[in-house]
Amino acid sequence: KNPFYILGLFIDSSEKDIHKNMTKIRRFSEIGKNISFDTDYAFFEDIQRDSSLVSKANNDIGQPINKLLHSLLWYWNTNDFDNIAFENLKSDNRDKAIEIWSKVVKDGDVSLKKLSSLSNLKSIYLALSFSGNKINFDLFKKGIHFLGIFLNHKDLNIYIKNVVGDHFKISNQDLELKFTTYIYKEIEPLLGKKKGVSLDKFISCFKNFSKPSLHFLLSKSTEGPISEIEDQIETATELREETPSKSIDFGNILYKNTKPILKSLKKSMGSSDLNYQLIANKVAMEILQCGIDYFNKISEIRIAIDKDGIKTMELCNYAKEIACHGQSNVRIDESIEFMKNWIKEAPNESTKEGIQAV
Repeated sequence: KNPFYILGLFIDSSEKDIHKNMTKIRRFSEIGKNISFDTDYAFFEDIQRDSSLVSKANNDIGQPINKLLHSLLWYWNTNDFDNIAFENLKSDNRDKAIEIWSKVVKDGDVSLKKLSSLSNLKSIYLALSFSGNKINFDLFKKGIHFLGIFLNHKDLNIYIKNVVGDHFKISNQDLELKFTTYIYKEIEPLLGKKKGVSLDKFISCFKNFSKPSLHFLLSKSTEGPISEIEDQIETATELREETPSKSIDFGNILYKNTKPILKSLKKSMGSSDLNYQLIANKVAMEILQCGIDYFNKISEIRIAIDKDGIKTMELCNYAKEIACHGQSNVRIDESIEFMKNWIKEAPNESTKEGIQAV
């Protein structure tokens, strides 16, 4: 989908080069043939270039910021190392190309002359990390790591000048945030999916990005999971209020369904995050209330026995496991203490039968 790929160009191609390739593609399309370019590397899917696709590609890079964003996922050829690597890519020897760029880039602290190699290394890692609805997390993580270094390089302004000219100005941090927004939209359908990537792993890739970018990613990527938990809590509450005698089951279901989501949120947001604490405490309080309502209802309709207390205690412990520090923990501790004392003196099944007989 990258417009530079469609137009067969490197990112610093001139307007003249763009027009030249567009003309070639249209002429081939008119006679029913599909043109190929040196940048049609084997690891990309084949595309049928036609007039509509070419027009869209041209529009996609018509605005400086869009051209800049698309360039960050494509290639830049400025030195001998790049030339050798691209020759290997033409032969589908991608491992050799990565090896060449990796030796040049090392830890990412490169000079201006080697900046293109850093750019190409992050682009090929990101390109190879996606395959349909699957994601290779190790490659994605490497790509994002080098992308973060690239976006904060002291000579990034020279890269920007090469891509969009002198008249467009943007800071490193602003470009990083815009690209973070862009790439999040691309990967959002894969977040939390079996063949995709978990939320906490996704967030962990961006450790060398600025605080505004990390804040954006956290707020956007946690919206869905938090909303899902809210729905689970609402369902449990409605069912508990309708049928309190079965609320022990509703509490167990709520715990089972929200535990993995909360675990992922905790890893990505951190246990000290206020939003995480709020949603965790809401889950804990609903689980606790399911236990309390069950116990109260059972005590109302028949003699409660030790098994009822044990079931209730189990939910109290689940709530304790989830809750963060604060008033929620105080209420849970009080309930646990009450149930412990009650279970010690509680009648069992045989005792209940004797009481009922009397």
